[in-house]
Amino acid sequence: MDAPVVACAVRIWRLIQAPLDPLEAALLMQSPFVSGALAERGARSQAAYTALAEGVALDLRAWAALARSVEAREGAAIAMRLASVVRAWPARERASVWASLMMNALGILGWPGAAGQAEYQAVAALRDVLESVAGLDAVATPMSYDQALVLVQEALAGRVFQAGESEAPLQIMGPLEAVGLSFDGLWVLNLQDRVWPAIRQPHPLLPLTFQREHHLPHADIEDDVRYTQALTSAFVGAAPEVCLSAARHDGIDPQRPSRVLEAYAPQDASAPPFAGRAARLFASRPSLEDIPETKAPLREPRKGGYGVGLFAAQAGCPFKAAAQYRLQADPLAAPTYGLAPSVRGDLLHIALEQLFRGLPDQAALTALSAGAKEQQVKAAVEGALAYAPEAYHGLPKAFVVLEAKRYQDLLRDFLALEESRAPFRVQACEQEVKFACGPLTARGRIDRIDEIAGELVLIDYKTGKVPVLDWTSERPLHPQLLFYATAQGPAVAGFAYASLSAQGSRYKAWTRVADLLPGATVIPEWTQMAASWPGILRHLAEEFAAGHAAVDPEPGACDYCGRESFCRVGQWGPDDDR
Repeated sequence: MDAPVVACAVRIWRLIQAPLDPLEAALLMQSPFVSGALAERGARSQAAYTALAEGVALDLRAWAALARSVEAREGAAIAMRLASVVRAWPARERASVWASLMMNALGILGWPGAAGQAEYQAVAALRDVLESVAGLDAVATPMSYDQALVLVQEALAGRVFQAGESEAPLQIMGPLEAVGLSFDGLWVLNLQDRVWPAIRQPHPLLPLTFQREHHLPHADIEDDVRYTQALTSAFVGAAPEVCLSAARHDGIDPQRPSRVLEAYAPQDASAPPFAGRAARLFASRPSLEDIPETKAPLREPRKGGYGVGLFAAQAGCPFKAAAQYRLQADPLAAPTYGLAPSVRGDLLHIALEQLFRGLPDQAALTALSAGAKEQQVKAAVEGALAYAPEAYHGLPKAFVVLEAKRYQDLLRDFLALEESRAPFRVQACEQEVKFACGPLTARGRIDRIDEIAGELVLIDYKTGKVPVLDWTSERPLHPQLLFYATAQGPAVAGFAYASLSAQGSRYKAWTRVADLLPGATVIPEWTQMAASWPGILRHLAEEFAAGHAAVDPEPGACDYCGRESFCRVGQWGPDDDR
């Protein structure tokens, strides 16, 4: 333990434990590794002479009083500060706590003070000793300060510290330790391109543009290269003879020298060509599948076809369709109190299905008495609530009662609308359909199919806002009814949205002939338009299958998408290429 900077640290710790003998106290007072040693050199020399002359051991308070008597004010202040801190130390603590307190005590006295590059290794080694003592928590019980100091001194006795001016025949140093020093000869090892310069990630919390503008470390590889060139140049001038070397092989992969070395000497021509492990693995990979890297692969739907919602997604925004149906990148559901709107809609659909499975036609509906009709409505609502009891788990009973009443009110109002219609027969409820559209097979479920005067009308229940139907565009925003009509064939003479809401029930319908549904819009060119729907659907399916996934939302397509952080649609300008 011949390094003066380490001896100074040990004297400080021993001074905390017990009074120092006059010689040790005098050496500590004049140590250059204590704060203020240079500014108070004369006063501290006088204090050291007094301590030696009187031959009295000194503790922290006596040292402070002696320093104050000779006008060494900073020496007196740091001694008193350390005394007050030590007074609050615990009687027993874990080894890691003592290591931290001992390092803090050194800091109060300003250690290592004027230590320079020559003492760098000794200071680092002492810190390593304290870290090793701190690691004893797992095996050592709480101890006193005296016991902790014994452990530290034993650990220091096992280390060899180089004094600042020692003539070591061989020094092994890190690159930053060696910068600025002079040597008789220098050998710099392991200058491979993967570590010289070292490739590290930029700061994760600062914008990369800001980091590059201000030349922060690791923000730009060229800045790292220039920094490494400066270090290499410093090494080359640090000794009369310098060897810069790079390993040919690390035991796993071939290596190649850093490009920084090209400026100093030709590279060894016998070095094998560079090939990283990742490159070799990629080159030797077995051919498992042939998938273009420009798009995610099509996934075979588990239910035998894509949902009809794919057409709406592709028409509204191609990226949304790719994210939802290729990548399954669905947003997290927003937490809500009570029932989610989708659950409410599903339960009302179930209630309507059960209700009309028991009412085959309008005649059966009008034949019911008021009491029988009410019984049918209540039975349908109870059946729907029993279908999904988990939806009501944890909700107050009063909430369930109010929700059931809401469904019953909606069904009563809708039955009144159904009685006012032209005579109809319910041909099917919740009928599944499947239809091949170009390269894809799509499936859907028609809420209800009515037969009116020999014509078929498709009905889709809506509990929210009724969408605007667009059947002439190549990207119709709501192609669901077009899909159903195409899947059912030319027998379909109309389709309609049946809206059920607290504001009342109503139909929004489009038909080939008049008088099929109340308030229906009659389309004279129905046959010609229906002939174009398969082509529109096929075009959307082909775009999706071909991987067309541009961020190109139609108005309203982003309202309920929830994938804005994925597509970054807010970052695009009107003229950007997306």
